[in-house]
Amino acid sequence: MKVKQVSGLLAALFLPLIVMGQSETYSVNIAKFNSQKSDEFSPVYYKNGLVFCSNRTSSLLKNYRTSENKGLLKISYIDTASGKVKLFSKSLSTRFNDGPASFTRGGDTIYFSRNLKVDEAIDENSPRNKLGIFTAVLDSNKWIKIRELRFNNEWYNVTTPWLSPNSKKLYFASDKPGGYGGSDLY
Repeated sequence: MKVKQVSGLLAALFLPLIVMGQSETYSVNIAKFNSQKSDEFSPVYYKNGLVFCSNRTSSLLKNYRTSENKGLLKISYIDTASGKVKLFSKSLSTRFNDGPASFTRGGDTIYFSRNLKVDEAIDENSPRNKLGIFTAVLDSNKWIKIRELRFNNEWYNVTTPWLSPNSKKLYFASDKPGGYGGSDLY
């Protein structure tokens, strides 16, 4: 048998099982707060709303832009009651990319991505301002003790953290050596 025939046969055998195993139906809709001009992604529930990444431009002043002329990523928040989108936290925001984020079950610790160098001007000749994972702790409604995780590296990206529900495992994507493709999950 050829590979196409085998995969077609497997699909014919297992597809009905998968379809029949789905007892509930779901519909996927665009959220009301999405914009036509910006990208919004990686939503996570937090308190009475959603924390998500967005490249919305929030300032009329000079903003850094990507090569596609889009704004850099920020961690945003929408309160589901008011429907208002705002910056999640000024203390976690930098001039560069911030987000996505993940939280401990109690919501008192955040794991989030951002560029490693945030206090320097962008040097267009240097391609190295990679993404890393950071953590912070909530104290009196302010995120404090912002710390870089020790496995970040200036030569490759470590990004998109996701914390397991029991907070015992942190999953992330990286383009570090030893993987199977451009970016791999760890």
